Amino acid sequence: MTRRPLSALRRHRGGSVAVEFIMLIPVLTVLLLAAVDLGNVIYSRFRLTSSVAAGAALVVNRASDVGTSGATALAQSAATLVANANGDGWAAARIIVNNGPVGTKTGTGAASATTTTTATTNGLCYCPTSNDNFGNSQNCGTGCTGGGIAGRWVRISARRSFTPVLSDYGMVPSDGYITVVAMVQTE
Repeated sequence: MTRRPLSALRRHRGGSVAVEFIMLIPVLTVLLLAAVDLGNVIYSRFRLTSSVAAGAALVVNRASDVGTSGATALAQSAATLVANANGDGWAAARIIVNNGPVGTKTGTGAASATTTTTATTNGLCYCPTSNDNFGNSQNCGTGCTGGGIAGRWVRISARRSFTPVLSDYGMVPSDGYITVVAMVQTE
């Protein structure tokens, strides 16, 4: 029987690549899951943005309805379009037409609309101070204090719940929803 010296075993490298690969599998798995998770956040935000853009295009095409009694129907139509742009009930949508009629759609049911103002009140112009605030009513065409010109606006928002596997990377608020909001000036 031939015995190898102990020093020969230390130099033997057979199987070391397999051992190193097995040690790296958990790290590679975490990196793969993180990449997929981040991709899903970005893709969901992109799809919500395209839904809101489709709603904005509808609002611009029907701009003449914003200051009239057709604003309620516009809110309902826009909510349906935004919520269903990526599949029936894919996102929740909320449309506010010129600080008046509100159209909402959640789930696969029909969109609902509520009228909170009259057509005369809805015909006012505003100078929004943010995506969440229409500001005070102004005379149409007058200058706004923050810049811009007072006009008729439609607020379009879409949101979808998102549960990350690993982390939301700071791109999803603590409520667990990805939300995209746009203010569209029609006049």
